[in-house]
Amino acid sequence: MEFNLSPVIVSIFIAFFLCLTFSGSQVFSSDDDLTLFINDELQKADMFLEDGRTKIDTQIVERYLDDSFEKEYVQLRDTFEKVGFVSWDSSTSTIEIDIEVSQEEQFISKLEIDKAINHIKALSENIGTRPAGSKNEHQAAEYLKEYYNELGYEVNKQDFSVDYAGPNNMTLGTVTIKDGEKWYGDISYKYEEKEYDWGTYQEWHGTEWEMGASANGKILGEEITGEVVNVKYKDEHFTDDIEDKIALINSDELENTKIAKKAKDNGAKAVILYITGGGRGNLGEAFDPRLEKQLDIPVLGAAKIHGVWLEEMIEVDSEKEQGLEISLNTYQNMDLTSYNVEAIKSAESDDAPIVAITAHYDSVIASPGANDNASGTAATMELARVFKKFDNDVELRFINFGAEEVGLVGSFYYVDQLSKDELERFEGVYNADMIATSDPYIESLFAVTVDGESNSVTENIIEADKRLEHDHTDTGHFAASDHLPFHQAGIDAALFIDMAGEGTPEDYYIEPIYHTPLDTIQDNISQKRLETALEIIGKAVFKESIN
Repeated sequence: MEFNLSPVIVSIFIAFFLCLTFSGSQVFSSDDDLTLFINDELQKADMFLEDGRTKIDTQIVERYLDDSFEKEYVQLRDTFEKVGFVSWDSSTSTIEIDIEVSQEEQFISKLEIDKAINHIKALSENIGTRPAGSKNEHQAAEYLKEYYNELGYEVNKQDFSVDYAGPNNMTLGTVTIKDGEKWYGDISYKYEEKEYDWGTYQEWHGTEWEMGASANGKILGEEITGEVVNVKYKDEHFTDDIEDKIALINSDELENTKIAKKAKDNGAKAVILYITGGGRGNLGEAFDPRLEKQLDIPVLGAAKIHGVWLEEMIEVDSEKEQGLEISLNTYQNMDLTSYNVEAIKSAESDDAPIVAITAHYDSVIASPGANDNASGTAATMELARVFKKFDNDVELRFINFGAEEVGLVGSFYYVDQLSKDELERFEGVYNADMIATSDPYIESLFAVTVDGESNSVTENIIEADKRLEHDHTDTGHFAASDHLPFHQAGIDAALFIDMAGEGTPEDYYIEPIYHTPLDTIQDNISQKRLETALEIIGKAVFKESIN
């Protein structure tokens, strides 16, 4: 049986005196033995004992539980314990029933993990990579806007120039592997430091790969095709003939200009560079090769996993005395524009506090961004769906930021546009970023603040985790996400992220495949971790939304 509860906190105080030797049934009226208050308002109700159980008139129950009952009377404790916290003080013969607790439980029960997973799929697979200012990022923004509109929210799509705090232009490349499907399941990479399930080239990785490209290389505008060769660069000499071929080179980033120029001088028609590792211990992401000189050939920067897979394909094909053929293109996105998408659920009072659940929806180049950060975006979307069913005493905002990966641009712009009144009313920001990794070495969902100090947001999260008995959260300090601008504006804010270690810039661990083409649902999403994060964040915000 599903109960839809009144949004108010209902406390029922029943003071009555029972005869300990009572047997059979007896009706008490509110005019004699029973005094019943609901929300401090005196009520009239009939109650009686039957076989030692207290029953109450269903007309009273139905005022607070939006349901109908076949019987005229129902058992008081059993009925309300299904939806609330029942406290019975035998010394005073007083019963207190708190519906607020039951509302929280109903809220949690309405969260549907499959819906959240479907949002991750829509963002990371149907739309794909979402670099700041790109067509895909714009498509994701429209997806969010339409979703919140369908839920009935007041929706704002806030546009801003990415060079507000980030780059004005972005140069990208694409590489298409000819007959790439034949390699599915056969090409793999084994991470040396730890054992993981990912690394094998699979169907969901596709045959068209996005890469970074140098603005000082040639911008093609149309595809070129050629054989790609794995070139060893040593002592400023190449070990392979690269005339009219595409050179794949494992590069030291500091040597990009020298290597690319040497490849051009040796007749290469294009260069694909990749580096061994990336920032914060990741596997090595796609990048924009910074060249000091203009070159008349395209120069691309590949993620390490793409470089390694290409090397293996080249090696196998060379054994068959045939070359690996690829097509590539480079293009520029100019005058980048991005969007913040905001859904607002107002409170009755115009001066009500503001509580926000936030997440960025863009990704880095070449990464589908399933965990970083379709997971956080999906959480805001699913929480918004369920919060729409409940009344709230605070103004709730669900905000998805664009252009986070190029300098927190969207969130800085959003905070800068807040009015003085809004800044004063902002009570808390719950920022979800990378909350669903399947990495086997991750231990906790961290609630981290910029300065490492606890605040109302982290306190609410820890309390929610305890009430749910998950024992899953930890605290620390980190600044590199969209909670930073709010903190700098004096607003309580925290980042929620799956990590191990101490949760500090000096001691932490996150999955090595974040910011890479392996950040997919299949390689890097745990449904269980996402569900746990949804429950913890949802319960904390629900508690704060009922003042």
